[in-house]
Amino acid sequence: LVEGQHALPAEETHQAQLQTLSDFGLCPMASLPSNFMVPNMTMRKAWQHWTSGDERTCRRPWRSILPAEITDRKARDRLKRYRKIMLAVQDALPHGVWKETATFQDYDAMFDRVQANFEFTSGTSLKRRHGELSWDTVLRLKYKHSRGN
Repeated sequence: LVEGQHALPAEETHQAQLQTLSDFGLCPMASLPSNFMVPNMTMRKAWQHWTSGDERTCRRPWRSILPAEITDRKARDRLKRYRKIMLAVQDALPHGVWKETATFQDYDAMFDRVQANFEFTSGTSLKRRHGELSWDTVLRLKYKHSRGN
């Protein structure tokens, strides 16, 4: 910026997000491994990756991963499904609660506020405790439930 000029709010927000991520050792622009695919994991773990990333595979929040970055069609489709359920979690938060930049504890507290909205029984004989269903299973059950089946 030229001296005397002010950054646009979006630029300031983006710069603040990059700084906060860097503070936690995350690299918001890190490239993905060539074989990146969203794995099966619980909803809470999926939310943690969505908000804070995973240093083993991608040192940036997975919400910043774009489908165009993934060349494998199956992996790209899986990312799109993952984004759909994570955006549903984000949208379920009360107005004003979501923050692009927050601490790990803040993100966990956000998930705690809406977790009950995403608890289903799998319909199998296997009894699972709340929070043990994978994000993909929850997405299927949520879609099935919303269709009234």
